Amino acid sequence: MQTIVLGPKYFQRQVSEEDRRSHQDMFFPLIREELTRLGVPQSEYTLGLPDAGDDGRVCLHEENELWVYYIAERGHRSGAAFFQSIADAANYLIWTMICKPQAANSDVGRIPRRVSSTG
Repeated sequence: MQTIVLGPKYFQRQVSEEDRRSHQDMFFPLIREELTRLGVPQSEYTLGLPDAGDDGRVCLHEENELWVYYIAERGHRSGAAFFQSIADAANYLIWTMICKPQAANSDVGRIPRRVSSTG
């Protein structure tokens, strides 16, 4: 994934609405590109549209100056996480789509257990 460095004023929440939208326009295509590269179908997530599905789809959008991540299920939001930075939200989204922590498959980034050999 391409690295994008955001200036300190972004993290101090001194960003205009125009700058915030340009960050969204910059990050969403990169997120889609990375998820496609990793084999995640676009039908499993929605970017930029609040409450866009109710079928277990992962959603990421901006709401009240925060980036909101959640899984939309039957009209409810589950597993919600909130971020001040779109970069942090994007990384979290990609991580959850790859390791599927809700399915107890969170071995990504984990050090394997030592296997003892007897014999």
